[in-house]
Amino acid sequence: TSSVSGTGILNATGAGTLVLNDLANATTYSGGTVISGGGTVEINTLSSLGATSGGAALNGGTVRVTGDGVTTTPP
Repeated sequence: TSSVSGTGILNATGAGTLVLNDLANATTYSGGTVISGGGTVEINTLSSLGATSGGAALNGGTVRVTGDGVTTTPP
């Protein structure tokens, strides 16, 4: 496992599961997250999706939350 860092956008596309475990490896990217194409992104903390200033978009994928303390607000 390794950390995700930088200023670009994390673009998760296609089938399969991407696990972003912020407790095991710090996630410090700031460009935002786009999830699309039917895949799954698994997070255990809100910061697993990178800096909140970058935002997150869900376009035909799934977010699976495995940690406590993560809440969502419908659009």
